[in-house]
Amino acid sequence: MHPVNRLISMREVHAIIKVKEAFGNTLDSRHEAAMLFDSLKDYCTQCGEIVLDFSEVMFMSRAFADQFHKEKIRWCEGTNVTIFIENANDQVSEILQAVTKTQTKREVKARQQNVNSFTKEQVFVFFSSI
Repeated sequence: MHPVNRLISMREVHAIIKVKEAFGNTLDSRHEAAMLFDSLKDYCTQCGEIVLDFSEVMFMSRAFADQFHKEKIRWCEGTNVTIFIENANDQVSEILQAVTKTQTKREVKARQQNVNSFTKEQVFVFFSSI
């Protein structure tokens, strides 16, 4: 049984997951973040909301935070389940906020790069073919 499976407390429409008990007080790798969200898929698709309790988590690496952010976006787009973060210390809160800002900037840049340009000759050929 996966460690998170034992740490989910269901109450009507939400689940509370104690992150420290499943992954320890330092969150270091992308793999751990992916494992966290993989375990949620198995147990919380019926829940209206999930609370990730970061009590006693002392450190979160940039790699974990980056993957956590990506997984959270995928999760929220793919389900009708809202994820809440509770009891995060200053370091955890700050790294998650920093990653959110950089990810948002990257997404905006990627959207702006999808502009096509055409030469006059290409436009002429296109309109001539209509």
